[in-house]
Amino acid sequence: MIRMNFKECEAIVLKGMKYNESSKILSLFTHDFGKVSFLAKGVRNVKSNQCGVFEDMNLIRIFFNNKTNRSLQVINKSENISTFRNIKTDLEKLEFAYRILEIMNNLTFDFDTSSKLFLLLKSVLYLLNSELYEGHNVYLYFQLNFAELSGVGLKSHPSVNHFSDKINETFSGKMVFNTYEKIFDKELVDILGEKQENIENYKFKKNESEKIINSLDNYLHHHIDSNYFFKSKHIFQKINRYW
Repeated sequence: MIRMNFKECEAIVLKGMKYNESSKILSLFTHDFGKVSFLAKGVRNVKSNQCGVFEDMNLIRIFFNNKTNRSLQVINKSENISTFRNIKTDLEKLEFAYRILEIMNNLTFDFDTSSKLFLLLKSVLYLLNSELYEGHNVYLYFQLNFAELSGVGLKSHPSVNHFSDKINETFSGKMVFNTYEKIFDKELVDILGEKQENIENYKFKKNESEKIINSLDNYLHHHIDSNYFFKSKHIFQKINRYW
């Protein structure tokens, strides 16, 4: 007799691609299993009651028969928890959401069961979906906390506590921050020191945070995967150019 190993967990859709005529292969970040690839059969059929559940960034609950010898798990049932509608109707927030999803999909390892990473992803999507916080501050909050949870946090680099007028500031010999302008002001130093986990401390104006955000994108790129390329960032730049 075959023993069925049914599992249930929350998941966030990082990316989906068409498979055959009506199915999808999905990259999901789950609470219990980390990043896992799934097959959702028949969900692109307009008559399917699962149609629309697997849109990018949706928070869903999935049910599946977990087979440890299978790299592509098959979803038996799913349901929406949140579609983050406010994000999807705001172009700026949508850009930051896709940049977050792209980082989670490309700069995390399969089956890394860090529930803290899942909770970070879930929390930043809810923060973006609310009207309380600016998108650039939520993204900065995500970048710094993602780096910390991934083991490359700026807290561990003593150079963030020393500022000068030099053209370049180097972190661990891998990443170079250009400091033609002063990147780290007092507020960011305070955040890195002891207030990083509290979104309420992120109150940068958009023009202040842009250079920091771009530098941190490069920092993550070079510290975790030097072959990675931020596609969504450049796609939205083109969209904004013609908007």
